[in-house]
Amino acid sequence: MFEDDVDYRVGYGRPPRNTRFQPGRSGNPKRRPRGTKSLAAIFNKIINEKVRVKGPRGMQEITKFEAGLTQLANMAATGDKRAIRDIMHWRRNFPELQPPEMPHSIVIRFVDPKSGQLVDKLPPDNED
Repeated sequence: MFEDDVDYRVGYGRPPRNTRFQPGRSGNPKRRPRGTKSLAAIFNKIINEKVRVKGPRGMQEITKFEAGLTQLANMAATGDKRAIRDIMHWRRNFPELQPPEMPHSIVIRFVDPKSGQLVDKLPPDNED
């Protein structure tokens, strides 16, 4: 078959040449059948389906995921301990869910240019 078969050593990472995959042939000929979906694809399809819900602004269409999170938040608001624990778990493990920090307030004090005293408001401009 091969001229240099005499010098070829079979071992780890060096299978016999006659058992190697042939060029152009798949090593997994029975692969996953065409059209079957992965668990992740099925999950994403189901969780992203739209449902109609009655909200504060009338009937709305939202995803099942949004509806589930809304129900979880409503249950937590009514005092359901498991829902509160789940909400806290999400907050702790997903930093992007943390509420935004409030900006620091800035206090501006005005000084009367004539007297040099602090004033509560600027004097009116006199453009005479």
